Amino acid sequence: MTIKNKLGKLSAIALLSLSLSAHTLTSVAFAEESVSSMESMEKKDEMDAMTSASKMNKAFFGEFKGEGDHNVMGKVKVTLKDVVLSDFSTDKGPDLHVYLTKDGDVKNGLKLGAVDLEKSVQGFKLDKVDLSMYNTVTIYCDEAHVTFGNAMLGKHSEAKPAEAMKKMGEFMGEGDHNVMGKVMLEGNKLSLTEFKSDEGPDLHVFLTKDGDISTGVEVGAVDLMAMEKEYNLNGLNPDDYNTVTIYCVEAHAVFGNAMLK
Repeated sequence: MTIKNKLGKLSAIALLSLSLSAHTLTSVAFAEESVSSMESMEKKDEMDAMTSASKMNKAFFGEFKGEGDHNVMGKVKVTLKDVVLSDFSTDKGPDLHVYLTKDGDVKNGLKLGAVDLEKSVQGFKLDKVDLSMYNTVTIYCDEAHVTFGNAMLGKHSEAKPAEAMKKMGEFMGEGDHNVMGKVMLEGNKLSLTEFKSDEGPDLHVFLTKDGDISTGVEVGAVDLMAMEKEYNLNGLNPDDYNTVTIYCVEAHAVFGNAMLK
């Protein structure tokens, strides 16, 4: 074999080696790109799953307040899965139902089901409901076309902690009347302890501003036989008042006051 032929053969071998090397590098680069792409897809799927889980865990809370002359009390929790009423009670009605509404507008609301007057805890399933369309849970009498109560919905983090709303006071009699005991306002509850009062024909507990009955709101009747008594404030804002007043409705007389601090 001539030197020229040997050089030609070596050149062919070199070119083949370079071609194989280039192919190998290309294959490695393609494989690395494929792995990177798969990792990106996995991360995206993971983020989508986390986002979906976050949406599923989103919850809104509210507290019922009666409308007009109706009394509705209790709490409500709304998630993408269900609506749950707890500590719930309402005046009786012939055809009461629970609705998801926007500002209490039942006409454009979503009926969830009938109210069970015997249960303080009851739930209603949701299926693919856009919660952004609603901000209220409404108790509505279909037969009479009357709203019994509403609960405005908000995020739990926006709700005031019960401890921040805790206020206390001690009763003092007014005029010739004797009223004694302690009062505590915490969350949606008003509690009387060690309570005693002179007898009166029609004594009631009022939340007032500086003892002014004309701008106050009645909480409930006084039980002269009970030294401890608890009242549900039915959605009232405790920040609007600073005094608990014992008032005789029949005689239009204040028997005692307790300033809240």
